[in-house]
Amino acid sequence: MAYIASKLTERGNMYKVLKVMYFADKEHLRRYGRMIFGDRYIALQHGPVPWSAYRRVSNIRDGLISANSKPEPLFRVEGDHTIIPLQDVDLECFSESDLECLNNEIDICAPLSFGELKKRSHDDAYRNADENDEMSIESIAAAAAQTPEERELLLSHIAEA
Repeated sequence: MAYIASKLTERGNMYKVLKVMYFADKEHLRRYGRMIFGDRYIALQHGPVPWSAYRRVSNIRDGLISANSKPEPLFRVEGDHTIIPLQDVDLECFSESDLECLNNEIDICAPLSFGELKKRSHDDAYRNADENDEMSIESIAAAAAQTPEERELLLSHIAEA
């Protein structure tokens, strides 16, 4: 979250950060067969949300927990929804393919409005889940696939994992 927030021009709007996480995970799953963050996605009113990340930001914002357990927090939450990075992110925690997909989605999402992000995130995976329920990885993979063959390959890969 701190990495994404540091790359956005809007000082880390929480909605945009969480949407970048979804789109980067979806793209990485399509291209490399795994997600970057390992979070589960919940279909909330305004689109898919990586649940653990969302709860962490909400709890930090509400003063229930600090940004992390390290002596120096990675970010703070300003107001209701602005993630402010407090230190440089250790890029060693990301693979080359992670950064490729993250940076690509940051570039795509940065200029988009709330409405445009919402529309983009209301994909088949989102529509196939009940509101406030978990979106299955199979549904996310199917929505990410660009061809029927790619869809079958991804679903087969997930079934074997």
